[in-house]
Order: sequence, then structure tokens, then C-alpha cells
Amino acid sequence: MWIDNNTDNNIFEEDLKYICDFDSTLISALDGTNVLVTGSTGLIGQTFVNAMLYRHLISGNGPFIIAPVRNTEKAYRLYEKQLKLFPELQQ
Repeated sequence: MWIDNNTDNNIFEEDLKYICDFDSTLISALDGTNVLVTGSTGLIGQTFVNAMLYRHLISGNGPFIIAPVRNTEKAYRLYEKQLKLFPELQQ
């Protein structure tokens, strides 16, 4: 799931804004760091990765996400829109 003009995704975008604004000191402490996210295709990991990508999208800041996955097909399916928006993620 990613942000677009879909109503359900507008709710998701509100959630991403809330996460990014929740504790700006904590979130901004991750800017410019490398963050290893295990479970990035699961609910919590996917939400965290999307929140950090959203932060990068709106502010130009954020961590470098390292997300090893077991099932690359599932990862590409889940992050298809993000990979188009951030082609540098495909490494």
C-alpha cells in the first residue's frame, strides 16, 4: 500500500504523517543513518519502511533502509510504487 488518490490510501497517508510527526526528535535521529529492517514485508516492518520513505518524500531526510527479504517477488509486489518513485532502492 502506498499513497495516491485512493480514499483508503489517504487514511494510510494520514497514518504515515502521524508516525513521522509523533516524536520528531526520535524520527530525525535516524536521518542519514543506515537502518536494517527485518520483516519488512510484514505489517510492522512494512509500515516502518513506508513511514521512513514518506519522511524522505516530504522532507528530503530519512535513513538509508536495508531490508533483506526471503521472498523477493512479494517484496517487489508490496513496494512496486515505492521502487518506481525511488529507483535507488533497487540494489
